[in-house]
Amino acid sequence: MKMNIRNTILPIFLLAILCAEISWKNAGAADFQAGNLAFQRQDYQGALKEWLPLARTGNANAQFNVGIILLNGLGGQRDATEAANWFRQAAEQGLPPAAGALGFMLIKGDALPQDITEGLRYLDKAAKEGDFDALMILGDLYSAGKIVSSDKPRANLYYEHAQEHAPGVPARERAHAKLTALNRDPPTALPAQDGHEVTWGTGVAVGGGNEVITANHIVKNCTRVTLDPAGQFGAEVMSRDAKNDLALLRGKPGWRAPGTAQFKPNHDFLTGESVLIAGYGSVSELSGRPPLTRSIVTGPVGVENDSRYLRLQGEIRPGNSGGPLVDKQGIVIGLVMAGLNEQGRARMGDTGKDMFFAIKADMVLLFLASQSPQTLRTDAQTGVIVDFTLPVVCWR
Repeated sequence: MKMNIRNTILPIFLLAILCAEISWKNAGAADFQAGNLAFQRQDYQGALKEWLPLARTGNANAQFNVGIILLNGLGGQRDATEAANWFRQAAEQGLPPAAGALGFMLIKGDALPQDITEGLRYLDKAAKEGDFDALMILGDLYSAGKIVSSDKPRANLYYEHAQEHAPGVPARERAHAKLTALNRDPPTALPAQDGHEVTWGTGVAVGGGNEVITANHIVKNCTRVTLDPAGQFGAEVMSRDAKNDLALLRGKPGWRAPGTAQFKPNHDFLTGESVLIAGYGSVSELSGRPPLTRSIVTGPVGVENDSRYLRLQGEIRPGNSGGPLVDKQGIVIGLVMAGLNEQGRARMGDTGKDMFFAIKADMVLLFLASQSPQTLRTDAQTGVIVDFTLPVVCWR
């Protein structure tokens, strides 16, 4: 049976067209450059006119570029069969992006008989040469476990290598986001209720008390969200910041938290600093006020020296995600985002035991200010920690 991975047509490989200019000196440099300039001004027929003669003489980069234009139907009718032919010729000459594109088409069954084994062979060939797109596709395949058997450690390695070979900051951030998501514990689940899968995390009340900031992954793909495990106090997702894993909720009319939080920007995080974490780590805690646990700052930056986050050591559980990280005065200096899952802990060894990450208050304040700076007051605290820390429940 044919299995679809995605409906889009390889737009991820377009980046390689502009990178292919490294071979200008090998053959037809002027023609190749003319094709490149035509492509940049979206004159795809002009680019094809320059690249097609070079492709016919065996220029692998030109063959790949012609394949991309035909595959995506740029400036004309799509011809995936002919695109695959050009990809194969370039791949046989050892061009990694071409091998990756052909491998993807074989796995997807796009204009070619679906051949997962052969597709993986081509993708692996490209990945071994450091091709970013091939590394990302293989990471996705082994992470999802639908086309091939799930292998999270293997997916982890592909995403790590993709970070190392990313062609720019946006690509590196994309690989980093995949790696972070893969190594995050899944949301904590409650017993199914009325046929619904129910998971939960923690949130922090802000503004006038009827807005709640939390981690976006907690409220992702929910049919409804509530601010209590019984499902009585509904909330709607007002805005999301997927890049920083943040979401802003608003309680239904009439609901208000007992207190609101104050956030402290520009906190000078020191290694060894003691902080408090509030959150609903387990089912038994959902019926009462959130417990407070002490943690230690182990680094002022996150993975890959990401300055948005800090690294901590302490006992947390998936239900703590979205909960406040507070200083000795009870002021919020960050939100708990993710702990390492079993694969992440295995990779890190002893250094990964009880490790988790929090996003700094600076990033939270930037997100809140972009929503409604007039109504979302975060400069004054109207309650103690347990008054502004709330459960966030996702019903699917």
